[in-house]
Amino acid sequence: MPSDADLLAIKKSLSNRYLPKKSAATSRLSLFAATVSTTPAQNVVGVGVGTKFTDGKETSTKCVRFYVATKIHKDALTKKQLLPGEVDGVPTDVIVTGPFRQFSTASDNKLKRRPVRPGTSIGFEFPPPKDNFVMAGTFGAVVTKGGKQFILSNNHVLAETG
Repeated sequence: MPSDADLLAIKKSLSNRYLPKKSAATSRLSLFAATVSTTPAQNVVGVGVGTKFTDGKETSTKCVRFYVATKIHKDALTKKQLLPGEVDGVPTDVIVTGPFRQFSTASDNKLKRRPVRPGTSIGFEFPPPKDNFVMAGTFGAVVTKGGKQFILSNNHVLAETG
């Protein structure tokens, strides 16, 4: 079993090899449609360390993970386009996450925004006798049930429990 140091060293090496530099374009657009690149450097969006998934189930095997924008069947790729199945005896895994996007910073989350969006800090001020006490947290997501939309967060963020 690889050590944590081995896993992190391989992760760093693969990150340098497969992740695009900040100035590089990560997707290509044609005049008529968005195209999926089969080039690993344009499809790999992250490299991490974790446990391997096999047949949709998590195993106890430690591995280096490739996070990709889209998973492309092996038969559609050349050997040069395939990500390695292992590196220095350490297994790898390919996990589809879609592209990562940077959202606002923590200080930006305190700005008033309309419409409000997930990731924004939300909360309420307690009424008397707890004047000036504010309960706050993160607006997690918009969910739909029975045709109605609701916001999802933690109970302490949206409910007065005191």
